[in-house]
Amino acid sequence: NNKILGARIKKARLAKGLTQAKLAEGICTQAQISNIEKGTNNDNPSSHTLFLLSEKLDTSMSYLYGQDNAFHGNVQDVEFDELRGIINRIKSRRDYETLNYIIKHELENFNNTDEFFNQYLQWHKALVVYYVEHNFEKAESLILNALNINVGEESLRTTTQKIRVKMSYSNFLMNQERHDEAKALLDECMSDYDELIQNNSMSFELLELHNYLILNLSNIYFNQQKYEEILELISKAIEQSHKYNSMVSLGDFYYQIALANKRLNHLELYFMNVEKALTIFDLQRNDQMYMFVSKKLELTNKELELLTVSK
Repeated sequence: NNKILGARIKKARLAKGLTQAKLAEGICTQAQISNIEKGTNNDNPSSHTLFLLSEKLDTSMSYLYGQDNAFHGNVQDVEFDELRGIINRIKSRRDYETLNYIIKHELENFNNTDEFFNQYLQWHKALVVYYVEHNFEKAESLILNALNINVGEESLRTTTQKIRVKMSYSNFLMNQERHDEAKALLDECMSDYDELIQNNSMSFELLELHNYLILNLSNIYFNQQKYEEILELISKAIEQSHKYNSMVSLGDFYYQIALANKRLNHLELYFMNVEKALTIFDLQRNDQMYMFVSKKLELTNKELELLTVSK
């Protein structure tokens, strides 16, 4: 089915952060990619072309053709885990326009009774509404509905997801300058996380969750101007990341340290940590954050030049 093929190639391309031209490079023309994604019958790609595209997109030909069973077996969790991996990469780039496309597509095709998956989709719909439509009231309603979905018995899986949803809600509240409510909700999340750690050994997912909690807490400290606390908090988180050989949130950590040092007027440490953050974002191909931090660095340099001239 050409429409399925087109939709899946587009979905995988956006998840990788590739333009049509970049995907086509060395394989076919950009016009061919455009026609394939439109699902027209004008361009039926050869098996060789599809193989090269699937290699570049890090997926399988059977998945692109819509043969879910061939790709996922009969295990629904595998499909969900793959989708979550794609969405996590998109969120790490703060690419909410692409997230909007993915979530819209998934909701249109949602036809099962898995409330855990439903909660996941509703949570991300709230993120899209908040960061793309900039509608707090609607996003708040969606995220509260997501939290009220009965996902079954408490488990590592369900509790972890609930903490993540609460963290997103805490971010919404903080951005709306409802700092006390945001901090109270984050304290709940930290308490839930501590319980998880007591009953489960450290895993990649729990370390990732911990790092996201630390980033959220450091954002609240910024609003409270607790810069020394940020340095202490994030330095410990970086040590733990090194201990488990994890780069999750590492670029964000170094950027937070840089910002705290800037507020403390430790400019040498600011520049050193910004460079570390940029190196990590570059290695991770996180173009959005690389460009964002680069522009902030450029503005800081201009500010310092003006101060020097005025003296």
